Amino acid sequence: MERRLRFNAEGERISATLYLPDAARPGERAPGVILCNTFAAVKEMILPAIAQGLARAGFAALAFDFRSFGESEGEPRCAVRPWDQVEDVRSAVTCMQQQPEVDAEALAAVGLGLGGGVAVAAAAGDQRIGAVAAIAPVADGERWLRALRSEGQW
Repeated sequence: MERRLRFNAEGERISATLYLPDAARPGERAPGVILCNTFAAVKEMILPAIAQGLARAGFAALAFDFRSFGESEGEPRCAVRPWDQVEDVRSAVTCMQQQPEVDAEALAAVGLGLGGGVAVAAAAGDQRIGAVAAIAPVADGERWLRALRSEGQW
């Protein structure tokens, strides 16, 4: 089951989709996973397949657009600001804790690419995140950007 949500992150409205286990019994609370997408991606890219797999395994999964991407508010559009994205994850944690189908004490963050570094940073500063996984993370943005360019281009 999927449910569209919106939550607030430092005054901006964040667009999200919550994926819930179909086999959940009334009153049952599933552990939650906040999904952090990669560089310049939106929640409809990559994350639905992961979220649906997690839901089939009994987890509640939240896919969302970082601030200034996709359906979320924020200017300038498509601005990658990792520390703002860390705050977006913390706001996503609060959102998950407010969902009646989610166990507020059993939350994890999973990040892909640049989202992996964001997930790790969010978990390091937020004790509500009990586990974190980073898939092909970008943890050193300068090193990553240098690797994409020749020395002359840099």
